[in-house]
Amino acid sequence: MISVIDSRPLPAQSAPTIDVSRADRKRLEPDPADKARFREMLKDDSLGLVKLLNVDCGSDGPLVVHVGDCGDSIPGHGADFSFREGRHVFPAIADLKLNGGTLVVGSVMTQGLLVTIGNVNIRAVDPSSNAMKFMTAFAPAPDIHGAEQQTLLLTKGFWNNGVFCRATAQVVEGQTYLLRTIAYRLRSDRGDKREDLVVVFTIVRQDSAGNVTFIWRRLQNRASPKISLEE
Repeated sequence: MISVIDSRPLPAQSAPTIDVSRADRKRLEPDPADKARFREMLKDDSLGLVKLLNVDCGSDGPLVVHVGDCGDSIPGHGADFSFREGRHVFPAIADLKLNGGTLVVGSVMTQGLLVTIGNVNIRAVDPSSNAMKFMTAFAPAPDIHGAEQQTLLLTKGFWNNGVFCRATAQVVEGQTYLLRTIAYRLRSDRGDKREDLVVVFTIVRQDSAGNVTFIWRRLQNRASPKISLEE
């Protein structure tokens, strides 16, 4: 897992535009049955359908691309996604990662919270539910020490008013998840968008290779919080 306070720096500049090969674009295409199933829903621009690839290709630096058997014209090999950017990205700036059968949230200078909420329609999330109240009320730490403590807590997982929150969760087809990604604002934000988002997504398919397709919706967008880097 990449912790919120990580030894790897964010890119000094935005990652270059990468031409994804035709073969890799095909690998990222959701199953035709899923596209047909959600065709009407996806007319709503606030929703998206995304496929994450179940790959084991090692860890890349934020500006490194390998070309080989892993589909390596895709940032992060297709296993890492940014809700802030709305695309596949490198692990260092990802909001959601697929690691085998496990979902992982959080990245460099970005705190991630993940809660499972059962089989819930993503267009019918109850804002008064305990899970949603917890997600929106969680206060990100204002300094490095506090952020480190919160990362440790999220790594272990904890209960709050009947809601279990953790930085990881098992992939379960049909399960719906709430995710909050808190990308701390930095002095020079040139690597990616720094936002504080709450999104909801449902796993609609886990295929025989372990690849995962989900449909998602943005629920809330806040200004990115600042963080003190002084010990």
